[in-house]
Amino acid sequence: MKNVVRIPKNFQVQPLRDDEPAKARYTCGHCGLSWDDAIITGITPTPSGRCPFEYFHRYPKRGE
Repeated sequence: MKNVVRIPKNFQVQPLRDDEPAKARYTCGHCGLSWDDAIITGITPTPSGRCPFEYFHRYPKRGE
């Protein structure tokens, strides 16, 4: 998870563990975190398959 900062415990969607069951598991190709898109929150289900953790994504600076 080097492409994402730590997700706060009070964030409305929490990443799934690898062994955690889910009805609709999705995994972000950028950060590698998974979530259950079948759980309805203010940001899930995610529109167009966007990552609910996008706000926490890190991007390399130019030249890195």
